[in-house]
Parts: sequence; structure tokens; C-alpha cells
Amino acid sequence: MEKYWNHNTAFHEELVTDAKTRGGRVLDIGCGDGLLLQHLAPFAQIVVGIDPDTETILRAQTRLAEVSNVSLITGDFLTMPIPSQEERYSTVICVATLHHMELRSALLKMRQVLAPGGRLLIVGLAAYYHGTNRWAVTSNAKLTDTVVQ
Repeated sequence: MEKYWNHNTAFHEELVTDAKTRGGRVLDIGCGDGLLLQHLAPFAQIVVGIDPDTETILRAQTRLAEVSNVSLITGDFLTMPIPSQEERYSTVICVATLHHMELRSALLKMRQVLAPGGRLLIVGLAAYYHGTNRWAVTSNAKLTDTVVQ
């Protein structure tokens, strides 16, 4: 089979390299089948994946059965409880998922679960979300304005 480019995995190496510098707790929003979690686990204290799809989480459980520092959550990130200060994440990753959520709510929630000095890594902002609102990120200022307010 010919090798092809996959937007869901294309940036895994960069994401792991970045997260490795902080270690600690890592959250993967929209973790899917757990492939990124599998790559992150050797470099983090704990990796947590959340995905709303039960079947996908079951595939992740199978993939990660032998990995002891992984926790999987079936659910909606936007309704996930805010962790205590000590349990916030040093790295929050969102790959090909943000466009499935209301932008402002998602970014604010990501900020709330991020530890002070932590890093938010987002891959795959779509030009459309929720079918009615059109937006395009043309500069970091737009994301900063949304998160900081």
C-alpha cells in the first residue's frame, strides 16, 4: 500500500516532542483510538484521553491495555469537571477536534484545565464549525483574544 498523509497523525512527532519537555500530566481531547496517547505515555506522568464515542474508547482501551499511566474517559470535554489545581494538565492537546465544539467554550475550558505555565497544542482548525458560524484563524491574536477574555 502506498504511504499517504493523514491529518490526524501528521503532527504526532511534534506534539510528543513538545509534551516531552514538560512531562507531567497530559490531556488529549478527542483521543480517538489512543494512538497519540500511546506515543505520549513514555514521557508523561499520566496521560488522559477523552472522547465522546464509546466504540472509539473501547478501541483505545484495547490498544493501551498494557500501558499503566493512561486513563480514558468516555464523555464530552465541555462537561468534564475542572480538575483541582494539582491535577491540572501541563500539556493539553486537541487534534482535529476543536471544530466539533463551540470555539469560545472549548478554548475557555482548555484554559481552565491547563496548569499554570502549561501549553495548549491545537492541530486542525476548520474553516467552519457547527454549520452556521464561519471563522478563520488568520493570526494568533484571534485565539489569544478568545482565550484571554
